[in-house]
Amino acid sequence: MCGACGVAPQDWAGPVLGTAYAKPLVARLLTRITPALSVRATSVGWSVASNGRPGTACTSSTELLDRTVGVLEGRGVGADSVENVILLAPEHRAITVTRDMFPAAMTSVVSPERAAVRPTRLIHAVLAASLTSRMRLGADPEEIVIGPSSAAWTLRVG
Repeated sequence: MCGACGVAPQDWAGPVLGTAYAKPLVARLLTRITPALSVRATSVGWSVASNGRPGTACTSSTELLDRTVGVLEGRGVGADSVENVILLAPEHRAITVTRDMFPAAMTSVVSPERAAVRPTRLIHAVLAASLTSRMRLGADPEEIVIGPSSAAWTLRVG
């Protein structure tokens, strides 16, 4: 733990997905995708289970994403379905992140014509992009524009 945000430093999506506020929301969003998937927030991460199988503890968002993709692909759930379920969910409380919270290699300057994700949709955007980029073979990493227009930046999710 670095102490600042309460998540392991190597957990690149932790500042968005791994906070005390976001963990239960992420669990609800993932569980809505298919009845075959059950995700629960825990004090140290998440527990991911599929029908007829015991749960697996995931202590980082990377573990959560990889385990979830395995369950979804095993059940024949496609990336488009995943994206639709997550992005159509109700907005959440506004959250703020800064470029400093992420590895420098994953951030870049944004072109001015791209619109930033609203702070009330950031958890949805990072979760959907992270899952679908893992599910689409050979897909380029997705870029999420974050921040106010005067200081926007992109987060590469892949």
